[in-house]
Amino acid sequence: MVSATIATGLSVSALGITSNKHDKTMKKQTIAFHIACCVAACLMTACSGNGVPYFADDEPIVPTNYYLRVSPTTLSFDYDDASSRTIQVESNTSWSVKYDADWVSVKTEKAGNDGRITVTVKGNETDGQRTATLEVSSTNASVGSTSVTIKQSAKPAGPGTDITPGGDDNKPPTY
Repeated sequence: MVSATIATGLSVSALGITSNKHDKTMKKQTIAFHIACCVAACLMTACSGNGVPYFADDEPIVPTNYYLRVSPTTLSFDYDDASSRTIQVESNTSWSVKYDADWVSVKTEKAGNDGRITVTVKGNETDGQRTATLEVSSTNASVGSTSVTIKQSAKPAGPGTDITPGGDDNKPPTY
């Protein structure tokens, strides 16, 4: 690179005319700016004596502890009870619901991440109790899921289907 220095403090080079005095001032300003940024960053976050980080306004930097609370975790219905029950959900993360029975229907209502799940069952026309599982799962893997057990009693044996030895009127059997 070809350059020449003129007595006035200017440098003439193939890249143009620059001031040596100006270059030194710019370098000092750049270094001062970087130091100021580092100091500001240190002041904005600092640690207390117990190692908990703090912002400059003394508010601790606390990691979010995600949660999912579901209540109740068991619902019971009579065989002819085609009504609804409500499950409350409290959470600070998104969640979803899955269930495994065609005799159960679910409606979710959310207000932010909190909400409620309305569970409705069809009447049980079978002679056996039935059980289903409803799974409330967080979209945050660290939270996991909560199961709700749904139980419905069996339809009782009606007239003419009494299985007692004496029949409907409990008379001893005749042979």
